[in-house]
Amino acid sequence: MKKCILVSSFFMFSMASAAENLYCTFTEPFISVTLDGTTKNIEKVGPEDWNELTGQFDPKSLGTGSLVRIGNLEDYPSQYELRTDKGEVIMKLAFNSAGSDGMSDNTYPISAEFSAVSGLFGGCYTDSAKPWNSYDIETSLELIQ
Repeated sequence: MKKCILVSSFFMFSMASAAENLYCTFTEPFISVTLDGTTKNIEKVGPEDWNELTGQFDPKSLGTGSLVRIGNLEDYPSQYELRTDKGEVIMKLAFNSAGSDGMSDNTYPISAEFSAVSGLFGGCYTDSAKPWNSYDIETSLELIQ
């Protein structure tokens, strides 16, 4: 009975909250992947997507998809895969507050491994769970002068 109430409460909360977008960034090669929380469209932008004519990047759609939990509910950190509707794994995610883009001093709430490039790790965030920079926090608290 407790499980039923918990699931029902979560379902009602999920329906009431706005859909969040997922943004992931990787370096060497510089790639970004976005999951639109409303349309479920997955887009990738990399160096090969630069358009000389427009002077802009042309994002490549990888189709629609969703996050699928892998592992047990008790596992920490929570592990997910971003999969297309056809079952292709785009990347693996860990909600561990230890993500890194490999270039900046930012720490991301989610770490990611991009499946198409072996050993390519990055950091991800959502509309409400943003990356942070420890140095900026320490400076704002006047811990570093």
